[in-house]
Amino acid sequence: MTFELVKCDRCGTSSTGYYTLSSLTKGMYIQCTKCGNHAAPYTPGLKLLWKPSKTFIREVGAEEAARRARELEEMGGAATVLTTKTPTHNQGAPMPTDRTTFYCDAGTKNNGQFGKQQTVVVVTDATGKVIVEEWIGDKTNNEGELTAIIRAASKAPRGALIISDSNLAVKWTQGKYRTKVERLKPLVYDAMTAVRAKDIEVGWISRDNNLAGHYIEQKYSL
Repeated sequence: MTFELVKCDRCGTSSTGYYTLSSLTKGMYIQCTKCGNHAAPYTPGLKLLWKPSKTFIREVGAEEAARRARELEEMGGAATVLTTKTPTHNQGAPMPTDRTTFYCDAGTKNNGQFGKQQTVVVVTDATGKVIVEEWIGDKTNNEGELTAIIRAASKAPRGALIISDSNLAVKWTQGKYRTKVERLKPLVYDAMTAVRAKDIEVGWISRDNNLAGHYIEQKYSL
């Protein structure tokens, strides 16, 4: 199969790219020579290589993940992409709606190894477009998840929905859990204040369905 170039959704440059396969979602990753590698919304009909995500490989096994990727490639993306795993979410947790929605996540290298940690926070809109991509230094993943919510709230309009795959960060921001970790308390306060100031709702979603998480996994393998 001859693979075609894909038009970058940011700058319009024709570059190489590939489709990404997760549990219940299809995505696209663009290796743009001008504005850099980035995740992009799934665009059907392109002749691109299919690559299963690391999460998907862990879930179904390398052989099955490769088989499904080949099936999608051969059928032009028309094959069913479902696993036996049912994505879970907290009862009552908001899922993506027609209102303004932001996805946020954090990835940490050497999590828990103070002095060696490097954490990136990412916020995307509902199409997967990256709104925030920021390295915040020697921070734990919990610090990163809270910072991601704060960054998302700073970009979001009043009444928006912010989605995170960190159950703890969501519950801290909602005021349902308290933390005894001193370094987290200022971030929890800032997250609660930021979302309440704009009447923003914060909800949980699985990592498999988190567009910001897809971006971090594809670009940084975190």
